[in-house]
Amino acid sequence: MANIDLACSSLANLPDDLLDRLGTLLVSDLAGGVAALASLAASCQRFRDLFAGEFIARHASLRGVPSLASLEGLAVLETLTALGTNRVFFLDAQCLFRPGASLKRLCVFEALLHRHPKLTLSIEGHTGSKAPERAARGFSHQRAAAVADEILRRARQRSLGHERGVPAEHPLAHRVFLRAWGKAVVLAAGWGAGSESLHAEIFFELGGVVMPPRPTHYAMAASTWSLPRDGDEAPSALAGGGPALLPLSSLGSDARDLADGVDALALADRLPP
Repeated sequence: MANIDLACSSLANLPDDLLDRLGTLLVSDLAGGVAALASLAASCQRFRDLFAGEFIARHASLRGVPSLASLEGLAVLETLTALGTNRVFFLDAQCLFRPGASLKRLCVFEALLHRHPKLTLSIEGHTGSKAPERAARGFSHQRAAAVADEILRRARQRSLGHERGVPAEHPLAHRVFLRAWGKAVVLAAGWGAGSESLHAEIFFELGGVVMPPRPTHYAMAASTWSLPRDGDEAPSALAGGGPALLPLSSLGSDARDLADGVDALALADRLPP
Protein backbone atom coordinates (compact mmCIF):
# COMPACT_ATOMS: atom_id res chain seq x y z
CA MET A 1 0.00 0.00 0.00
CA ALA A 2 2.87 2.37 0.80
CA ASN A 3 4.34 1.83 -2.69
CA ILE A 4 0.97 2.62 -4.28
CA ASP A 5 0.64 5.79 -2.22
CA LEU A 6 4.17 6.83 -3.23
CA ALA A 7 3.46 6.22 -6.92
CA CYS A 8 0.23 8.25 -6.75
CA SER A 9 2.04 11.03 -4.95
CA SER A 10 4.69 11.12 -7.67
CA LEU A 11 2.10 11.18 -10.44
CA ALA A 12 0.23 13.99 -8.73
CA ASN A 13 3.30 16.21 -9.16
CA LEU A 14 3.13 15.98 -12.96
CA PRO A 15 1.79 18.98 -14.95
CA ASP A 16 -1.91 18.96 -15.82
CA ASP A 17 -1.31 18.52 -19.57
CA LEU A 18 0.77 15.37 -19.00
CA LEU A 19 -1.78 13.93 -16.60
CA ASP A 20 -4.53 14.66 -19.11
CA ARG A 21 -2.56 12.85 -21.79
CA LEU A 22 -2.03 9.92 -19.41
CA GLY A 23 -5.76 9.80 -18.79
CA THR A 24 -6.48 9.85 -22.52
CA LEU A 25 -4.10 6.93 -23.09
CA LEU A 26 -5.73 4.97 -20.25
CA VAL A 27 -9.19 5.60 -21.69
CA SER A 28 -8.00 4.13 -24.99
CA ASP A 29 -7.30 0.90 -23.06
CA LEU A 30 -11.08 0.40 -22.74
CA ALA A 31 -12.59 -0.65 -19.42
CA GLY A 32 -9.28 -1.59 -17.82
CA GLY A 33 -7.87 1.87 -18.44
CA VAL A 34 -10.93 3.62 -17.10
CA ALA A 35 -10.81 1.41 -14.01
CA ALA A 36 -7.22 2.56 -13.49
CA LEU A 37 -8.39 6.17 -13.75
CA ALA A 38 -11.04 5.49 -11.12
CA SER A 39 -8.38 4.09 -8.80
CA LEU A 40 -6.22 7.17 -9.32
CA ALA A 41 -9.22 9.43 -8.68
CA ALA A 42 -9.84 7.63 -5.39
CA SER A 43 -6.25 8.23 -4.30
CA CYS A 44 -6.20 12.02 -4.07
CA GLN A 45 -8.23 15.16 -4.67
CA ARG A 46 -6.14 16.34 -7.61
CA PHE A 47 -6.91 13.19 -9.59
CA ARG A 48 -10.57 13.47 -8.64
CA ASP A 49 -10.66 17.01 -9.99
CA LEU A 50 -8.75 16.17 -13.18
CA PHE A 51 -10.45 12.92 -14.19
CA ALA A 52 -14.00 14.20 -13.76
CA GLY A 53 -16.28 16.77 -15.30
CA GLU A 54 -14.71 18.16 -18.44
CA PHE A 55 -12.39 15.17 -18.95
CA ILE A 56 -15.28 12.67 -18.93
CA ALA A 57 -17.51 14.93 -21.04
CA ARG A 58 -14.81 15.35 -23.67
CA HIS A 59 -14.22 11.63 -24.13
CA ALA A 60 -17.93 10.76 -23.88
CA SER A 61 -18.75 13.38 -26.51
CA LEU A 62 -16.38 11.66 -28.93
CA ARG A 63 -18.60 8.58 -28.53
CA GLY A 64 -21.83 10.54 -29.01
CA VAL A 65 -22.90 10.56 -25.35
CA PRO A 66 -22.06 14.07 -24.02
CA SER A 67 -24.40 13.70 -21.02
CA LEU A 68 -22.27 10.95 -19.47
CA ALA A 69 -20.92 12.08 -16.11
CA SER A 70 -19.02 9.19 -14.49
CA LEU A 71 -15.89 7.13 -15.06
CA GLU A 72 -18.01 4.02 -14.60
CA GLY A 73 -20.25 5.08 -17.45
CA LEU A 74 -17.21 5.85 -19.58
CA ALA A 75 -15.88 2.34 -18.92
CA VAL A 76 -19.16 0.82 -20.15
CA LEU A 77 -19.25 3.09 -23.19
CA GLU A 78 -15.67 2.27 -24.19
CA THR A 79 -16.36 -1.46 -23.90
CA LEU A 80 -19.46 -1.18 -26.11
CA THR A 81 -17.55 0.92 -28.63
CA ALA A 82 -14.87 -1.75 -28.90
CA LEU A 83 -17.53 -4.35 -29.85
CA GLY A 84 -18.29 -2.44 -33.05
CA THR A 85 -22.05 -3.09 -32.84
CA ASN A 86 -24.71 -3.54 -30.18
CA ARG A 87 -26.66 -6.05 -32.29
CA VAL A 88 -27.18 -9.76 -31.78
CA PHE A 89 -27.99 -11.55 -35.06
CA PHE A 90 -30.23 -14.55 -35.67
CA LEU A 91 -30.39 -17.24 -38.29
CA ASP A 92 -33.14 -16.34 -40.77
CA ALA A 93 -36.75 -16.97 -39.70
CA GLN A 94 -35.55 -18.35 -36.36
CA CYS A 95 -34.71 -17.37 -32.78
CA LEU A 96 -31.37 -19.18 -32.93
CA PHE A 97 -28.28 -17.01 -32.65
CA ARG A 98 -25.96 -16.70 -35.60
CA PRO A 99 -22.72 -18.50 -34.61
CA GLY A 100 -19.62 -16.43 -33.95
CA ALA A 101 -19.48 -12.77 -32.94
CA SER A 102 -23.07 -12.53 -31.67
CA LEU A 103 -22.40 -15.14 -28.98
CA LYS A 104 -19.20 -13.35 -27.98
CA ARG A 105 -21.11 -10.09 -27.62
CA LEU A 106 -23.62 -11.80 -25.34
CA CYS A 107 -20.71 -12.79 -23.07
CA VAL A 108 -19.61 -9.15 -22.91
CA PHE A 109 -23.14 -7.92 -22.17
CA GLU A 110 -23.49 -10.32 -19.25
CA ALA A 111 -20.03 -9.38 -17.95
CA LEU A 112 -20.94 -5.68 -17.99
CA LEU A 113 -24.08 -6.33 -15.95
CA HIS A 114 -22.04 -8.39 -13.49
CA ARG A 115 -19.34 -5.73 -13.19
CA HIS A 116 -21.69 -2.75 -12.80
CA PRO A 117 -24.56 -3.42 -10.33
CA LYS A 118 -26.45 -0.22 -11.22
CA LEU A 119 -26.41 -0.90 -14.94
CA THR A 120 -29.63 -1.96 -16.70
CA LEU A 121 -30.08 -3.47 -20.14
CA SER A 122 -32.92 -3.25 -22.66
CA ILE A 123 -33.31 -5.65 -25.57
CA GLU A 124 -35.17 -4.35 -28.63
CA GLY A 125 -36.55 -7.22 -30.73
CA HIS A 126 -37.23 -6.93 -34.48
CA THR A 127 -38.39 -9.02 -37.40
CA GLY A 128 -38.66 -8.73 -41.17
CA SER A 129 -40.65 -6.01 -42.95
CA LYS A 130 -42.85 -8.51 -44.81
CA ALA A 131 -44.15 -10.25 -41.68
CA PRO A 132 -47.88 -10.06 -40.79
CA GLU A 133 -48.29 -7.40 -38.11
CA ARG A 134 -49.55 -9.50 -35.21
CA ALA A 135 -47.19 -12.39 -35.92
CA ALA A 136 -44.28 -9.95 -36.20
CA ARG A 137 -44.88 -8.57 -32.72
CA GLY A 138 -45.02 -12.03 -31.19
CA PHE A 139 -41.90 -13.18 -33.00
CA SER A 140 -39.88 -10.07 -32.15
CA HIS A 141 -40.82 -10.62 -28.50
CA GLN A 142 -39.56 -14.19 -28.76
CA ARG A 143 -36.26 -12.98 -30.20
CA ALA A 144 -35.80 -10.42 -27.42
CA ALA A 145 -36.65 -13.11 -24.85
CA ALA A 146 -34.07 -15.46 -26.40
CA VAL A 147 -31.37 -12.83 -25.86
CA ALA A 148 -32.52 -12.21 -22.28
CA ASP A 149 -32.62 -15.92 -21.50
CA GLU A 150 -29.09 -16.45 -22.83
CA ILE A 151 -27.72 -13.56 -20.76
CA LEU A 152 -29.49 -14.93 -17.69
CA ARG A 153 -28.18 -18.44 -18.37
CA ARG A 154 -24.62 -17.11 -18.46
CA ALA A 155 -25.21 -15.18 -15.23
CA ARG A 156 -26.44 -18.34 -13.53
CA GLN A 157 -23.39 -20.25 -14.70
CA ARG A 158 -21.18 -17.51 -13.29
CA SER A 159 -23.02 -17.67 -9.95
CA LEU A 160 -23.05 -21.42 -9.43
CA GLY A 161 -20.75 -22.89 -12.05
CA HIS A 162 -23.42 -25.29 -13.30
CA GLU A 163 -27.11 -25.40 -14.18
CA ARG A 164 -28.27 -27.87 -11.49
CA GLY A 165 -29.82 -26.24 -8.45
CA VAL A 166 -30.02 -22.76 -9.99
CA PRO A 167 -32.72 -20.63 -8.29
CA ALA A 168 -35.83 -19.98 -10.37
CA GLU A 169 -35.14 -16.24 -10.48
CA HIS A 170 -31.71 -14.65 -10.73
CA PRO A 171 -31.26 -11.07 -9.36
CA LEU A 172 -30.11 -10.00 -12.82
CA ALA A 173 -33.64 -10.58 -14.12
CA HIS A 174 -34.71 -7.30 -12.48
CA ARG A 175 -32.18 -5.34 -14.54
CA VAL A 176 -32.96 -6.82 -17.97
CA PHE A 177 -35.89 -5.45 -20.00
CA LEU A 178 -37.49 -6.47 -23.30
CA ARG A 179 -39.35 -4.57 -25.99
CA ALA A 180 -40.96 -6.19 -29.04
CA TRP A 181 -41.14 -3.83 -32.01
CA GLY A 182 -42.42 -6.24 -34.62
CA LYS A 183 -41.48 -4.65 -37.93
CA ALA A 184 -42.09 -1.01 -36.89
CA VAL A 185 -38.42 -0.04 -36.45
CA VAL A 186 -37.41 -2.04 -39.52
CA LEU A 187 -39.80 0.04 -41.64
CA ALA A 188 -38.82 3.35 -39.99
CA ALA A 189 -35.10 2.64 -40.49
CA GLY A 190 -35.54 1.34 -44.03
CA TRP A 191 -33.71 -1.90 -43.29
CA GLY A 192 -33.88 -4.56 -45.96
CA ALA A 193 -36.20 -7.56 -45.71
CA GLY A 194 -33.28 -9.96 -45.41
CA SER A 195 -30.29 -10.27 -43.12
CA GLU A 196 -30.28 -6.60 -42.03
CA SER A 197 -33.48 -7.06 -40.02
CA LEU A 198 -32.52 -10.39 -38.40
CA HIS A 199 -31.34 -8.97 -35.10
CA ALA A 200 -32.08 -7.59 -31.66
CA GLU A 201 -30.42 -4.38 -30.49
CA ILE A 202 -29.03 -3.97 -26.98
CA PHE A 203 -28.94 -0.69 -25.04
CA PHE A 204 -27.51 -0.09 -21.57
CA GLU A 205 -28.58 2.59 -19.12
CA LEU A 206 -26.63 4.03 -16.20
CA GLY A 207 -27.74 7.07 -14.23
CA GLY A 208 -30.39 7.90 -16.81
CA VAL A 209 -27.92 7.85 -19.73
CA VAL A 210 -28.53 5.38 -22.57
CA MET A 211 -25.50 3.73 -24.22
CA PRO A 212 -25.01 3.60 -27.13
CA PRO A 213 -27.29 6.49 -28.11
CA ARG A 214 -30.65 5.26 -29.36
CA PRO A 215 -30.97 5.97 -33.12
CA THR A 216 -33.69 8.36 -34.27
CA HIS A 217 -35.60 5.63 -36.11
CA TYR A 218 -36.82 4.35 -32.72
CA ALA A 219 -38.57 7.66 -32.05
CA MET A 220 -39.97 7.58 -35.58
CA ALA A 221 -41.37 4.09 -35.02
CA ALA A 222 -42.78 5.06 -31.60
CA SER A 223 -44.63 8.06 -33.06
CA THR A 224 -46.61 5.81 -35.42
CA TRP A 225 -47.09 2.91 -33.00
CA SER A 226 -50.58 1.51 -32.49
CA LEU A 227 -51.66 -1.02 -29.87
CA PRO A 228 -53.15 -4.40 -30.85
CA ARG A 229 -56.94 -4.43 -31.25
CA ASP A 230 -57.45 -6.27 -27.97
CA GLY A 231 -55.62 -3.43 -26.20
CA ASP A 232 -53.78 -5.77 -23.85
CA GLU A 233 -50.40 -4.07 -24.03
CA ALA A 234 -49.01 -1.97 -21.19
CA PRO A 235 -48.02 1.68 -21.76
CA SER A 236 -44.66 2.35 -23.35
CA ALA A 237 -41.74 3.98 -21.59
CA LEU A 238 -40.85 5.82 -24.80
CA ALA A 239 -42.13 9.33 -25.36
CA GLY A 240 -44.74 9.35 -28.11
CA GLY A 241 -45.67 5.68 -27.79
CA GLY A 242 -44.11 2.39 -28.79
CA PRO A 243 -44.29 -1.11 -27.35
CA ALA A 244 -44.15 -1.71 -23.61
CA LEU A 245 -40.78 -2.13 -21.91
CA LEU A 246 -41.16 -5.36 -19.94
CA PRO A 247 -38.83 -6.48 -17.12
CA LEU A 248 -37.60 -10.03 -17.60
CA SER A 249 -38.55 -10.77 -13.98
CA SER A 250 -42.24 -10.24 -14.83
CA LEU A 251 -42.32 -12.83 -17.61
CA GLY A 252 -43.17 -16.44 -16.91
CA SER A 253 -42.30 -19.20 -19.33
CA ASP A 254 -45.79 -18.97 -20.85
CA ALA A 255 -45.26 -15.30 -21.65
CA ARG A 256 -42.23 -16.17 -23.75
CA ASP A 257 -44.07 -18.62 -26.01
CA LEU A 258 -44.39 -17.78 -29.68
CA ALA A 259 -47.57 -15.97 -30.64
CA ASP A 260 -50.13 -17.65 -32.87
CA GLY A 261 -49.29 -17.31 -36.52
CA VAL A 262 -45.53 -17.07 -36.17
CA ASP A 263 -45.15 -19.84 -38.74
CA ALA A 264 -46.21 -17.23 -41.27
CA LEU A 265 -42.75 -15.71 -40.83
CA ALA A 266 -41.02 -18.70 -42.40
CA LEU A 267 -40.63 -16.77 -45.66
CA ALA A 268 -41.03 -13.19 -44.47
CA ASP A 269 -37.62 -13.07 -42.79
CA ARG A 270 -35.65 -14.82 -45.51
CA LEU A 271 -33.40 -13.23 -48.05
CA PRO A 272 -35.17 -12.69 -51.36
CA PRO A 273 -34.36 -15.39 -53.95
